[in-house]
Amino acid sequence: HDALPISARPEMRSGQQVQVSLVAYNSDLLSPVARGSLLRENGDRVRDVEIELLGHSSGSVAGMDRYAGTFVVPSLDPGRYRLEVTLGDSDLSTTVKSAIPVRITG
Repeated sequence: HDALPISARPEMRSGQQVQVSLVAYNSDLLSPVARGSLLRENGDRVRDVEIELLGHSSGSVAGMDRYAGTFVVPSLDPGRYRLEVTLGDSDLSTTVKSAIPVRITG
């Protein structure tokens, strides 16, 4: 199962609600759920975030699925982090994972 990198605002503030999107290919998810984590640049997990999936649509290419969600940025020290999102079935039998760099400004 493959996924394109997630997209979200590259800069975010603690307490801000942020929209995220993920494009997955051939994921075949029956009951999709998303889990998120903020990691330090060295990969150490700082805080998990609760991602609420708001919608799903089929893409323009066969086997392509688009998922949209939101999460609230936790209170963290300003700096550079990586937002990692795992998208999978509710039983985690199938998962795809992506991460992007983000900056928390305060």
